[in-house]
Amino acid sequence: MNILIYCDDPQMGGVGHHCIILMRAAAGEGRQVHYAQPEFSHPLLDRAVAEGVRLNWISYDTSREFVRTISDVAEAGRIFDQVQPDLVLFADCCHISNIAAKHIAISRGIPFIVICHSAASYHAQTFAPCLPVVRIQLSHASEVIAVSECTLQVTRQHYGLESRRGVVVHSGRPTQFFAPRSEANRTRIRQELGIGERAIICLTAARLCEDKGYMLQLLALAELQQEGRIGSLSFIWAGTGNLMPEIQRILKSKGLDKVVNCVGARNDIDALCDAADIFVLPTLHEAFGLSIAEAMGKRLAVIASRVGGVPEVLGDTGLYLSDPMSGPRAVVKELKEALLSLAGDRHRLAELGERAHVRSSRLITESRMQGELSAIIATGLKRVVRSKGRTSPSTKNFSQEIARMFDRLKSGEPFSFSKYADGEWAVMRGATVSNGEFHYEQNDQNERYRQRLIESFQYRNPRYYVGVSCECCQGQAHQEMVDYSGQDEEHLTFANIFVNSNYAFYCQNFVPEYGRHAVRLVANRNAKVVNLPFPVEKFYPIGASAFIENYGLVEEIAGEGVRGRLFLFCAGPFGNILAHQLWAINPHNIYLDVGSTLNPWLQSEGFKRDYYVGGGFATKTCIWR
Repeated sequence: MNILIYCDDPQMGGVGHHCIILMRAAAGEGRQVHYAQPEFSHPLLDRAVAEGVRLNWISYDTSREFVRTISDVAEAGRIFDQVQPDLVLFADCCHISNIAAKHIAISRGIPFIVICHSAASYHAQTFAPCLPVVRIQLSHASEVIAVSECTLQVTRQHYGLESRRGVVVHSGRPTQFFAPRSEANRTRIRQELGIGERAIICLTAARLCEDKGYMLQLLALAELQQEGRIGSLSFIWAGTGNLMPEIQRILKSKGLDKVVNCVGARNDIDALCDAADIFVLPTLHEAFGLSIAEAMGKRLAVIASRVGGVPEVLGDTGLYLSDPMSGPRAVVKELKEALLSLAGDRHRLAELGERAHVRSSRLITESRMQGELSAIIATGLKRVVRSKGRTSPSTKNFSQEIARMFDRLKSGEPFSFSKYADGEWAVMRGATVSNGEFHYEQNDQNERYRQRLIESFQYRNPRYYVGVSCECCQGQAHQEMVDYSGQDEEHLTFANIFVNSNYAFYCQNFVPEYGRHAVRLVANRNAKVVNLPFPVEKFYPIGASAFIENYGLVEEIAGEGVRGRLFLFCAGPFGNILAHQLWAINPHNIYLDVGSTLNPWLQSEGFKRDYYVGGGFATKTCIWR
């Protein structure tokens, strides 16, 4: 099985670094990974080759000749002929990237996944004639991955990705960026650059181009110099780019060349982080902020623009600058104030750095990213196998599905499951529902909650699973639900997975297993929780129509920030919303939408279900299709 990673990053920028991890995620038994990008040398590529990756160079500079990535199908075809890929992963620096190569993939019927690394909407205006093609190519993709929620929204709003499609996989960084600071590196780097031991070093690691805000830093430093307030501040700028000659000229003319050390492209950013105290990035556009994530892991206090995906990375652990596009003068003023504030308070420097480290080591690790990408690639490869006719059309076995779900629970690995039967489907279609346990009618006030329910149904994540009504219970609505969900087969299962003929297995296996977890329960306020055959660490009582009346519970539970818990939702459509939103905020617990399965103990149901009172459904084995 040949997997081709096709990247238009001309060197080893943020997209190139992402591809290194992507190579490992794509690797596996029986797979040969190929990597295509413009030719250049880098130790990370040498290591990839040593690990078995085969390089296929694009014959031109994709930065200087970007239009060829749109029009040169001959060059793309040459690489496809060499590799004969079964699956292609497009690592796109912007939304217009690799149009020619995607055309080849579509024309040859080769499945592909698109990974979007840009949150810039302005390309939609610059390349407006390309937008119809971009929209069609995105619709052909087996999956569209965005490196941040911001990137996903930009892809939908400006480049034509359908609102129900796309998944976010935040980038991650390798272990060396989470290691304790090396005092040896700190001393060595400072001695090499002639920077004193007590100096406060401000690091920027980014391409020397307009987008990264270097000119804003120059303005701020020039004013601090004029005001005599540079003090102990010293700067390291690591990177190359078209602004390098201009920056060096300005630094010399302003007498700042002794304050700012332009060190060019470096392969030891982790060591530079060891030497630094503050990381500065007044960027104009940023899909994710890979260098910010690295600095956070190394316990640097961060000053960065509140743009793009930066808030998703930095959270509340750093100092924000205004969006430079809304007024550069305000950014210069804020940057000066932030630098002076941190330079004069080493305790705050350390406190911000430690908070940043804790956040990044939880959210931005290479292992997490690699695991999520591996799951998506595995799904893509299953489609390849099916398209070659080596498996029969997809179906599912009722008893096997609950056994698989039980294995997930027993493993203790976090995941989320949300099920949608006829009631939830009726709400999503805008119908009035009143079944004795919840009431919904379509009106302007309730539309917000219906949309939240739809979002939970169409949310996609490698560890988020969706149950839909089967064909034997819902007829043709089964396929309508499957199509509307946008989920792949790997992440779909029966909405009735815990009930009917599976309920005996559920009671004999799931219920005892719950006792081995720290359980938090969301259920009706009248539920007899003391009757349950397992302890409940915390009970969240809700009322009827909870997904409207108790919506604030989402924020309350998320704010607790607990990890390693098992959340059980007996909450109707609200359980779907909880399973989605809590997982998206805190993917460190197990979230199960268990519906009415605990009713025999809780005794708070609006009506009794046939399957647990010995009716005919107790022996019904559901059929997928």
